[in-house]
Amino acid sequence: MYADLSLKTHKECLDKGLVCHRHAICVTEVYNDTLRYNCRCGRGFSGNGSYCEDIDECQYPKLYCPYPHQTCINKEGSHVCKCDAETTGQRFYSNNCSACTLRCPINGSSCKIWTNNVAYCSRTGETDRHKYVNAPFPTIVIAFITGGISLIVIIILLGTFFFLQRKFHLKFGDHRG
Repeated sequence: MYADLSLKTHKECLDKGLVCHRHAICVTEVYNDTLRYNCRCGRGFSGNGSYCEDIDECQYPKLYCPYPHQTCINKEGSHVCKCDAETTGQRFYSNNCSACTLRCPINGSSCKIWTNNVAYCSRTGETDRHKYVNAPFPTIVIAFITGGISLIVIIILLGTFFFLQRKFHLKFGDHRG
């Protein structure tokens, strides 16, 4: 049975005759009551610990970059999802490459995205940014509708319960022994 005890420095593995790859960590494990040192490849790498190879997440681009208009770029130990050229700029979210859908109430203003993916309304030629609603309008409406439906269902269930309880007492009364 394996159980990780702790991460150790490469020196401790070297002292035990193990040479860990530069993308590996030295771990102490217990196996059948015996303390063992082992090299394990770090996140984003695979191998036996003595040799670690970069995992190319972009072999499965839809798994790692699931939104439309994204390109997967493999990096050593990780990956980056980059928006295609037609979905970049002030009108698009950089986290999912979608267009800004914030409804701007001021005439001549349009939806823009700050660098931290927060939507705001801005008039053409103005530097002043007016942030109105962070969540898209449909999300707020759906939340209210869902809450309202839940409340109605609870009221109907309580009404049914009390109706049946009253009907039971009228039919059978309170006859005790």
